[in-house]
Amino acid sequence: AFGRLAIDRLVIEPPVTGKRHIVRLTGSADIADGRARIATDAHALTGPGVAGGDVLTLRLDAVPDANRLQIAATLEAPKDGLVDSYAGLGKPLSFSVRGQGDWTRWDGRLLGRAGSAPLADMVLAARQGRFTLKGEAVPATLLTGPAARLTAPKLAIDLAATLAERRADLRLALRSKALAADVTGRVDLGQNR
Repeated sequence: AFGRLAIDRLVIEPPVTGKRHIVRLTGSADIADGRARIATDAHALTGPGVAGGDVLTLRLDAVPDANRLQIAATLEAPKDGLVDSYAGLGKPLSFSVRGQGDWTRWDGRLLGRAGSAPLADMVLAARQGRFTLKGEAVPATLLTGPAARLTAPKLAIDLAATLAERRADLRLALRSKALAADVTGRVDLGQNR
């Protein structure tokens, strides 16, 4: 299925976040016949009485039969912008996913920061439908109370997902000084479960 989306002005009034926001969003998706192409751009505009400055971009071009895989994403969310108004962080937030390669072998990295503090540093890899994410996150940068203590000082993340025939088999391991969790499961898009 192929679709396009364009919203020139989505107005979010102060009762939602305490501030007025105006978002511009464009996107397209082509997901069928063994391919997935997605492109999204979102901007929270700024101006008098309008809190914004947030920018989100996402690009995915996966065509296994053509040995093509491109993944890129960025989020830049300033202090007092749209994301910060929802999350109440009081600091800027940034994430990026970058990499190179093809469907057979793609290597990349996910980086995240909250203000000047590191939030995530992870290695991404894709090998013919098997995706892995390994590295460390510092959720305590954003969390408080028991959740911060459970994940401090760092949370080691090891995630693997194998995609085949509209199913994803998942394995996730999380480790910190106070937490150890192992999760396995399957997402079946064909059966919606």
